[in-house]
Amino acid sequence: MCPSVACICTASPDVCRGDPVDLFITIIDVEDTAPVFDGLPYIKTIYENQLLGTSVIKLKATDGDRGVAVPNKVQYNITGGNTDTDFPFSIDLMNGTIEVSKILDADNPLVRSRGGLYLFTVTATEVNGTGQFDPSVSVSSTQVSITVLDVNDNLPEFKQGTYSATVQENTPKGAPLLMSSTIEVEDIDQIGNNMFRVVIKKDGAAYTDFTTLPNENQTINGRSSITIIVVNSSVLDYEVRKNITFQLVAEALNGTGFITNLTSVTVSLQITDVNDNSPYFPSQSTHFNVPENASFSTIVTQVNASDLDSGDYGTITFSLEDSETAFSINNQTGKLIVNSLLDRETRAVYNLAILATDSPLHPEAERRRSRLQININVTDVNDNAPEWTQSVPYVTVLESTPVGTNITQLLATDRDEGLNGQIVFSIAPNTNGSTLFNVLGDNGKAFISVKNSLVNNVGLRTVIVVATDRGSPPLSSNVTISILVVDENQNKPVFVQPNQSAFNESTGKIPEIVIPEEIPPGSFLYQLSATDADQGLNGLVFYYLDFTLGEDSEYFRVDRVSGNMTSVKRLDREKQEIYEIRVKAEDNGQPASLSTSLPIRLRLRDIDDNSPTYDKVTMPQTMLVTEEMSPVSMGNITPATDIDLYPNNITCYYLYGGDNLTSFTLNKTTGNLTLIHKVDREKMQFMNIVIQASENCNESSMTSVDSMNPSFNYNSSDSSLLYVRVKVTDINDNPPKFVSTLLSTAVINDIDLGTEVMTLAGSVTDADTPENSRNMFRLLNITLKNDDTVLDTNKQAFVVTVNGSIVTNIRYRSDIVGYFSLFVEAYDERNQKDVAEIRIFVISNLQRVRLVFNRLPNQVEETKNMFIKELSDVLKLDLVMDKVVTHTLIDGVQDPTKTDAFIHGRELSTLNVVSASELSRRFDYDQNARTVLYKYGVGEARALTTDSTDTSNEDLKRTFAIVAAVLAIAMVSLLLVLIHLVRMYRHRLRAATTMVYSSTPKEQELFEPPGTNKYYSAENPLFGKEIKPALLDDDKVSNSSLDDNVVDTNTQIPEAPNEPEEQEVVLQISESPAASPGHKKDLNHNPHLDEVLEAYQNKGFEDDDEPDSRLGQSGRSDRLRPASHRHNRPKIPEAPEGVTKFSENFLSYETGYQNINYSTSGRGHVDYTDI
Repeated sequence: MCPSVACICTASPDVCRGDPVDLFITIIDVEDTAPVFDGLPYIKTIYENQLLGTSVIKLKATDGDRGVAVPNKVQYNITGGNTDTDFPFSIDLMNGTIEVSKILDADNPLVRSRGGLYLFTVTATEVNGTGQFDPSVSVSSTQVSITVLDVNDNLPEFKQGTYSATVQENTPKGAPLLMSSTIEVEDIDQIGNNMFRVVIKKDGAAYTDFTTLPNENQTINGRSSITIIVVNSSVLDYEVRKNITFQLVAEALNGTGFITNLTSVTVSLQITDVNDNSPYFPSQSTHFNVPENASFSTIVTQVNASDLDSGDYGTITFSLEDSETAFSINNQTGKLIVNSLLDRETRAVYNLAILATDSPLHPEAERRRSRLQININVTDVNDNAPEWTQSVPYVTVLESTPVGTNITQLLATDRDEGLNGQIVFSIAPNTNGSTLFNVLGDNGKAFISVKNSLVNNVGLRTVIVVATDRGSPPLSSNVTISILVVDENQNKPVFVQPNQSAFNESTGKIPEIVIPEEIPPGSFLYQLSATDADQGLNGLVFYYLDFTLGEDSEYFRVDRVSGNMTSVKRLDREKQEIYEIRVKAEDNGQPASLSTSLPIRLRLRDIDDNSPTYDKVTMPQTMLVTEEMSPVSMGNITPATDIDLYPNNITCYYLYGGDNLTSFTLNKTTGNLTLIHKVDREKMQFMNIVIQASENCNESSMTSVDSMNPSFNYNSSDSSLLYVRVKVTDINDNPPKFVSTLLSTAVINDIDLGTEVMTLAGSVTDADTPENSRNMFRLLNITLKNDDTVLDTNKQAFVVTVNGSIVTNIRYRSDIVGYFSLFVEAYDERNQKDVAEIRIFVISNLQRVRLVFNRLPNQVEETKNMFIKELSDVLKLDLVMDKVVTHTLIDGVQDPTKTDAFIHGRELSTLNVVSASELSRRFDYDQNARTVLYKYGVGEARALTTDSTDTSNEDLKRTFAIVAAVLAIAMVSLLLVLIHLVRMYRHRLRAATTMVYSSTPKEQELFEPPGTNKYYSAENPLFGKEIKPALLDDDKVSNSSLDDNVVDTNTQIPEAPNEPEEQEVVLQISESPAASPGHKKDLNHNPHLDEVLEAYQNKGFEDDDEPDSRLGQSGRSDRLRPASHRHNRPKIPEAPEGVTKFSENFLSYETGYQNINYSTSGRGHVDYTDI
């Protein structure tokens, strides 16, 4: 036997040759390895609307024995899982394709309870050429997961085909209908596909008399019960309609709210009657007549009433509203009858209210009633005789009473009406007065009159007056009157002076007597005279004044016997011109005197007893005249008042005193005032004139004195004087004038462009009024003085606006020492003008002193010129106040009660600007200067120590500083939030990049047994999924880890002793890209975590170009690929541990997502993920 394979055996067993030889050993594979499934795991998602026979997923398994010349075929079978009787999938035994074998229904309760998931086992079995197999080594299994997703394939369905409801009529808006059964509608599709809404329609059109709850615009998901609500209660009228039919329509909606399909059911609504109609009375007579002697139970009328309601609601009963006993009504028939004796004279009219009430079987509160007003007139019968209500038993009458004269009046009445109440009067015959007197009457009044002459028929006479009605039969009554005929004085006095016959009082023509005014009391005025045709005492006449007609009679007296009229009081025509009195002439006749009265008008004749006066005129009276014009009429003066009559009231007017009387003329008869000499308003704005009104028109002048003082000439107690103030109105006759031909100011050398440095409007005066002194300005010339510096621009240094504002037009160099000389012209609308030089010095802010005034800014502006002049005189300097602003405190807050003023000074001889410190020193050490400062309210003087242009810039800087601080705080807060987010996801990043390790490199290349659940010790513990080590690329996954518990690979990695470990991770802070239209997002899962998981299931990032089915066509796995594959990044500078640096390229132009690079401890690991 050869000791080794290197020996060659010879024929001699003991001899071996040591020459080398080649030995070939072939290992023959046997069928001892089960089939291996490719492309694990098998997970698929499909929609339920797949057709039968649709291929879902294809499984592939190969013979696990690699060395077999002819691999065995593999046969596939579904062997386990939730494969119940309705299992909808089948598998092709030979090619492993799983197909749809039954109709899919994601809405099946069992399928829905599993979330649409079918999880089952597929077994791959090797079959050799003889069809034999060893189950212990030729079978392998894997799980297949198919999720069936819902589609909108079901319509919302009502639980019943029809519904019925009842509702009472007049049910108010918002009340629900009473349904016979609950309306339920359901769409069995799943969320997102089960949206619908329920609307009400009638004959295919929208029906708005009712609505639903949920309302018609509200989207319902899955299932809901529906309540129908009344919207228009007016359609619920039982008397109009008994039922209503309409449709409930369930409109299926897609995800965008569009209607995809609909179903409907019919609703039959029955309207039930309620007592909503009151009884009503149809048109019928309501006025009736009943004789007052009508018997009991006499029928007056029968009332009719109706009710639109039905049943007891429409049954009517009748009654009288008031407790009237004279009549009664049958409550069923409505017959109205007489119930007691009637007496028209007691009550002639009955107004009855008849009530018609429905629902007699219902409680009183539920009944409705209506009212009918009936008017019953009780007609008269002649059952009453006339009654005397007024009679005079004794009457006296003169014998001279003319025939036909009424001597007395009687009154009678009859309680009956009509002819029964009409009375006829007559004189009963056979009395001693029946032939002398007569009676005439109408409407119950009887007048006794003289029928025949009573002369010589004196004495007592008896008359019987009879009152008879016109009834049938007639009734009558009598009254007796005694009449005494008396002898009497028969003639009245008649006025002859004045002649009574010449006047007629009824036409207004009465006697008028003219007498002079102001005669002494007691003076004789007029003598009255009257005659009487009677003789003796009956013809004796006396005269009287009637004092009952007014107060005019109090001014006069009439002698009773002579008739002489005299005055009693002063008679002033200006107070009362006409007096009306009544005089009476009365005789002394028997048995009674007779008299005649006569009205008389007394008119006073005017005398000149009043002077013209101005006592009711307001002084002074103003008249206008325009300056520089003459002669000019100013119009008539206010006329004086003279209450006398013409010609006693003629008035003339004279100049009496005042200003420049020689410049005026006055027409003494018309009162026209004329200016004859020009007046300059700027010298004299007003002129005062005193004018006297006089009755004397023969004078030529009445000037009182030579003095021109109107207050001396005008005496307010003299009512004949008129005080006239002549106001001189302005014309534009004066040019504008600068207050000084040389004005100066200063600007800070760093002042902004367009800043106003001075306004000239306040430095110009115009003697004209504001309306005529609208001044404008223009720049004539500008030069730079006392400096050889040449400006670095061709622009004008300053611009003068038309309103006088001097505005900076360039930026000024700090080395400019001299001043700018501006010649500015002020002109008005008539081009009247004046020119002044404006010197503007360019200074530094350090050459100004700030004065703090304890006054308001406007107060400082008003006195600044006087203040600057006094202070300049004291300090022998040319001081200029550059700026006046509201005082600003140290903290930037403005104090409106104080004022900051900035001033600078120049030497008078050299015009050099004094430094602020020197100017402040002079304020401190000059007592006179301090006195001026104190006088004008200066509380503080401080030299400016910074070159800041003004406090507004300081305020702006403070504002910027505050804003910057706030922004810094916000950025720090945002940085802390980002660091917190990075730390939250750090362990996920570590787990996602952890490498699979084993004891030897050889073992790392081995496949794990297919279909098993074995893991290596360092495989991914976060997701619980297997990772194929052989499929991971070292270029894509770093061997380093952020985890402190990294698996030891037995490989020592040297670390730089002085260099911190560094790792770069790219973070995307953005919303995840939108899924493709076909992608269904599970709301219960984290989409980012699912994408990481799915990435590991798809071969550990191996195929970067393969689209992700979960991301649609654009499903790029860029968001999950190492950042190093997408960007060539420069080396990131080192940073201490815990410090995060952000790259400049914070926005990726490739993906549109925001990228942040940071460095921390590690060794060059680069990755990219999504948070």
